[in-house]
Amino acid sequence: MFKIGSQLFTSAGPEAVKQVSALGTGVFLDLKFHDIPNTVAGAVLAAAAMPGVQLLNIHALGGTAMIRAAEQCAVPVLRDVPLAHVLIELPVGQEIPETLYEAVSEVLREVGAHRRAKEQDVTVDHQ
Repeated sequence: MFKIGSQLFTSAGPEAVKQVSALGTGVFLDLKFHDIPNTVAGAVLAAAAMPGVQLLNIHALGGTAMIRAAEQCAVPVLRDVPLAHVLIELPVGQEIPETLYEAVSEVLREVGAHRRAKEQDVTVDHQ
């Protein structure tokens, strides 16, 4: 999985996601969405719809209403803060360290379950 941060995304946009995704790796879209709830919800939906985006983040300082708006988009919200901090600190374009594969694979399984459920219009039970 490769991380695309705000500098690359601002300069190259969704085309950067498309090109990195074409390499066969997943994309962690590190844009730290932080705005009014409706705007963040729209951004989360748009980001999740991009091919290859397997993980994205929002800035928790946006508050409870913003986080709930993001969650209502049927996109899993990562609440494993230590894992999020490690992922955010990775330089853009760097592969995720092997020591994090298990944690990231759990997140990706959750994302996959949500995407499949969304396609089938069913609810996923979290464990």
